[in-house]
Amino acid sequence: MKPPAGEPGDAGVAFIPDAELSQLQPFATNSAAAWPYHSKDVADYVATITQHAPEATRSQLLSIQTRQFVDWKVSSQPANKTIWQALTENFGALLLALFGFIVAVIIVAVIIVAGIFRVSFLT
Repeated sequence: MKPPAGEPGDAGVAFIPDAELSQLQPFATNSAAAWPYHSKDVADYVATITQHAPEATRSQLLSIQTRQFVDWKVSSQPANKTIWQALTENFGALLLALFGFIVAVIIVAVIIVAGIFRVSFLT
C-alpha cells in the first residue's frame, strides 16, 4: 500500500514529491500575495494564474493547477461505505427512528381501539 502524501515532517506521513507541483510551487511562492490559499474554488486559482503568470508558462500552469485541483477534490471525497458500515455509524439514529415508529404505532392502535368501543362509533 502506498503511503499518503503530505507535508515533510508530518508524523506518520511520507512526503511524495510531485513533478507537476514542483513546477507550480515557484509561481505560487512568487505570487504569494495574490495566491488564494484559502479558496476551495478552482476559478480563484485560474484567475490568479491568468493575471500573474507570464504568457510563456500560463497555459502549462493552468493545466497543472486544474489537474491538481481535480485530484485534490476527488481525494477529499469520502470513500464508499458498505451497508454494514453505514448502519453501525448511524446506529443511534436508527434506534431513535425505530422507537418513534413504535410509539406512533401504539398511539394509533390506542386511538383505533378506543374509537371502536365508544358508543357513538356503533351508531
